[in-house]
Amino acid sequence: MSDQRRTVQDILMERLETIQGISEITAEHLRLTQKQSGMQVLDMAEDDENPGVAREMGRTEGALETCEEKIDALERRLAELDEELEAKVEGGET
Repeated sequence: MSDQRRTVQDILMERLETIQGISEITAEHLRLTQKQSGMQVLDMAEDDENPGVAREMGRTEGALETCEEKIDALERRLAELDEELEAKVEGGET
């Protein structure tokens, strides 16, 4: 599962980078959610369907799904790093 030569510091550094990645993608997800909400308001305000708004809503939905997949993958990696870190600490390694 893990490289035995990795130190606790190596694991902690990768853990920090992973958390930063989660934070960045979560911020992007929030931005896209706000954009999507704004487009929904525009869509409701218009009497006729606007193909440009509908197209952009579809692109935004796809981008939201991509963000969610990336967040899930990073959260799984974070769990793996936590397990690796726990094993190192319990084993008395540094």
